[in-house]
Amino acid sequence: SWRHVLAPLSEEREVFALDMPGSGFSECHETTDAHLSQAAGRLLKFLDVVGIGSCDLVGSSYGGTTALYLTATHPSRIRTLTLVSPANPWSRIGRKRLALLGLPFAGLLFPPFARRIPALHRLSIRRMYGDQRRLSAETLRGYSLALVRKGVFEHAVRIAHNWHSDMADLQRVLVGAAETPTLILWGSKDR
Repeated sequence: SWRHVLAPLSEEREVFALDMPGSGFSECHETTDAHLSQAAGRLLKFLDVVGIGSCDLVGSSYGGTTALYLTATHPSRIRTLTLVSPANPWSRIGRKRLALLGLPFAGLLFPPFARRIPALHRLSIRRMYGDQRRLSAETLRGYSLALVRKGVFEHAVRIAHNWHSDMADLQRVLVGAAETPTLILWGSKDR
């Protein structure tokens, strides 16, 4: 979903757009640790491997939460932080889904069921748009292709299982990000 802004951003900056394991078209093995601290650790490892000492970091949704965690635990690596509707410990949105996915039987049944129901994909993707008329057929198709990949829903279930402990961990380390200049973007129709 960042494909339309990569070219304008790259006019003034070197830009890396990552699909973290379990999202987009990245690989996600069933042993991939889904804890927030591990997601932030993978992002830090990417910065190390590419040779980025410090950067301006942008993240949306769970990626925003990952970016915030990395900033809180390694503030010297992040010059500025931009969060686009980040998942967070204070939001009430999704609490029922988290509770449902936390049940052992739901965690086992949901991934194979969800992969086979295209209507569920469309519903999930449409919910991300305040104005659904802006959702192009190309975007809907691209997101749907990513969702049907083995490992994506399974990883989401593992994230849901860790949610409460991860959000408590984020709250514990959050003070580490206090000095980082941060822009938070949140649309008036953003869930």
